[in-house]
Amino acid sequence: MKRLILVSLVSFFTLGAGAAQMWSRLEVQANPGAQAAIVAGFDAFNATAAANADPVTVYLSSLSFNGQSPSTHSFSVLHASRTDMANYWMNIQQTPEWIAWSAANANLATPVSDFAAIVVKGWGEPSNSDTRWVTMYLNVSDPEALLSAFDKQMNSSIGKKFPGQMWLSQIEFGHDRPGGIATHVLTAGYESTAERESWMDRLNDSKEGKAMWASLRKSSRIVGSDYHVTLRLHTNGLSIEDIDQQ
Repeated sequence: MKRLILVSLVSFFTLGAGAAQMWSRLEVQANPGAQAAIVAGFDAFNATAAANADPVTVYLSSLSFNGQSPSTHSFSVLHASRTDMANYWMNIQQTPEWIAWSAANANLATPVSDFAAIVVKGWGEPSNSDTRWVTMYLNVSDPEALLSAFDKQMNSSIGKKFPGQMWLSQIEFGHDRPGGIATHVLTAGYESTAERESWMDRLNDSKEGKAMWASLRKSSRIVGSDYHVTLRLHTNGLSIEDIDQQ
């Protein structure tokens, strides 16, 4: 997870303190059969005092349907502010527990890519119960038009029936994806695959949904997408339910 540390340190020295809600993601390619050991290591590390010294939420997920990317798993780390993000990484990387866990992970998986992003806006009901996540990476040419389209759809009669949570974030570091440069990332979480399928059928059949997709295609270009299943969720003094949807 060395690259993730680097991104976080860059954000600290370049951006300084701030109230922006931040998150980062490290994608790795696990060795064949290594998932059980990765999960066990995640559990063991997050039971230590070092992992619980600062407010944070960490998702460990399996990763699939991600096009050309060889990534098989991801670590997503959520912070309430830039200050919290900087403090977390500056503190944790000095601990023996982190050093030992990083060394163990180096024998289990290879880093593929990482990025850090700032939360722009959220819709729906944030919930720790959502374990199925769809990520869409966008190269946005007109951010205001895109945000307006999502606002319009999510405030419509069908949008108010959205069963999950959706977040639009602006990538600050780590823009490169296999399909091109990503400026924004859209994440949508659901409790189950069935919940997502039911929602997508209703959305795609509605005039509001068709208008939203048309606006998305006009204001941005999709440069990647993937599907995450949460294997473990660690929270300490912060969860996604605490994040301001702005």
